[in-house]
Amino acid sequence: MPQARTVELLGYEEAAELAAYGAKILHPAAIRPALEAGIPVTVRSVAKPKGLYSTIKPGFSSGKAVVALAMRRDVAVISVRQESMMEQAGFLARLFAAFGRLGVSVDLVSTSEVCVSISLDMDAPLEKITAELAELGTVDLAQDRAVIAVVGDMLKETPALLRKTFDALGDVDIDMLSMGANDINLSLVLRVEDADQALKRLHAAFFETVVQSGASREGS
Repeated sequence: MPQARTVELLGYEEAAELAAYGAKILHPAAIRPALEAGIPVTVRSVAKPKGLYSTIKPGFSSGKAVVALAMRRDVAVISVRQESMMEQAGFLARLFAAFGRLGVSVDLVSTSEVCVSISLDMDAPLEKITAELAELGTVDLAQDRAVIAVVGDMLKETPALLRKTFDALGDVDIDMLSMGANDINLSLVLRVEDADQALKRLHAAFFETVVQSGASREGS
């Protein structure tokens, strides 16, 4: 994205979330030993090693409500609907056991009173999973999705974040919304054909307006 900017400082958990959701330039396992030893890690361009770079510091967080965005394509969403789901002891255990039997890792999970939605990679055995889950309820499968991760420090403590996110997305439909348990990841699942436009809108809302307002203050 031409408007993308370098993230100067971020913590290990923030970097790990970004790597998991599309920032493939680093792998969490590759930098963990250095950070456990208290050694900061820098991420640089091979072509321009003295140019702008990012520093990942141990025991540190960016302190920003939103520090970066990441996107991953080739995502599917499986939803299992069962009207008496909450009255069945062990329902979720049986649901996740089906994924375990097939050796499939799940990504995001969202639940309501009668439905559980789970995102996973498109290369998973979707037909087999759908057949297994059909024993638990009505199964819907949505393919060709993408997930956008909004990553930052203390997202839950920023009341205006959700409003700003949905204002930026406007008429873009969201299939699934998940707030990470570690408070630093808000994930949105949407149709892959809407993903690039959604990413641009979110980048403009969280980063480009800040740059523009900063430039205006400097020029005033």
